[in-house]
Amino acid sequence: PLAHGAQAWTRRDAAVEDEVLRCGYFADVAFKFHTGIGREPEEVYGQRALFALLSPVLRQRLMPMQGCSPSGACEGCAPHGRCEVWLDNGVTARGFREVARYSYGLQPRFTATALPEILYAARILDLEELWKAAVTWGLAELGEKAAKQSAEMSESDRDTPVDSKEISADDGLEIALKCFETLCLFEPVPLEQVVCWSEALFQAYTPLDIFSCSAFFTLAPFAVEQLFEEEPMHMDPGMLWIASLHWAYRYAELHPPETPAPEDPVPTRLFGPGCKISDILSKPPPSDGEVAWQRRLLPLAARIDFSQMGPPEFAKNIDALDPILPELRQAVYATRRRGTRGHMRRCA
Repeated sequence: PLAHGAQAWTRRDAAVEDEVLRCGYFADVAFKFHTGIGREPEEVYGQRALFALLSPVLRQRLMPMQGCSPSGACEGCAPHGRCEVWLDNGVTARGFREVARYSYGLQPRFTATALPEILYAARILDLEELWKAAVTWGLAELGEKAAKQSAEMSESDRDTPVDSKEISADDGLEIALKCFETLCLFEPVPLEQVVCWSEALFQAYTPLDIFSCSAFFTLAPFAVEQLFEEEPMHMDPGMLWIASLHWAYRYAELHPPETPAPEDPVPTRLFGPGCKISDILSKPPPSDGEVAWQRRLLPLAARIDFSQMGPPEFAKNIDALDPILPELRQAVYATRRRGTRGHMRRCA
């Protein structure tokens, strides 16, 4: 009987999944997702009362005030009675499929490639159980990665200098960084999950791995700042600073900062009352357009222990940055004089 019951449940789950993800014969709502120019939108079907019951965010979309809609139907209801809802809040069809499986009690089908989208959908739709389940699954994957690397790494590999090791592309690291960014995206930041994820991340990968990953240079500022709270990031301050420069410059290319309209240049007075020769010979400050990208480095500068750099390395890494934002130069030298990097906010 148990086997027969289990078989019946399997058929039931398959029928429900086919109805929700592909057919929608009995659905009263169709969630629609853009897939690109010239491509048909993807759809996920279901009963709007069930989605509204589990997600407060979807409840506002699916069950509006009676005063706004006399029939209790949402604004997207089609003439045939099925409600069509376009989710344009960053949720993807791939992420929402796991929302549908969760809502109908189906077994999750988490995959590494879809995990960032699942985390985002669960968090923005306020589905805490799905959020925690996805985080737990991702942590287990990182743990398996760390265990596998530890088993494969021989003692001779451990003694090999970092610079002589080959760096290979790792899709898992790119996904792990995107998940970390998603964890840091919403306020308040779930520090418990962020700490657990970052610890698992550094058990599976080294800072050099992270700096060699293209996904690092596309991370949002809030994610980079959270990543800088982790102690393993500070094993080599020089490497950390160089990586910070590359990240800030790349981020500015992807998200150009707004710069004020240029003002009319003021002619330099060579002579006049109160004019000093040093004022004439001193280098003019850089224009904001030249150094605007460096403003992203200000929160990071206080987190780097520049005192650990020797004078030649410090001069190479700092003084060679020309032109440099005056506020950034002040922050760097202040941190170097202090001798330690700023206290981590998590421990403050």
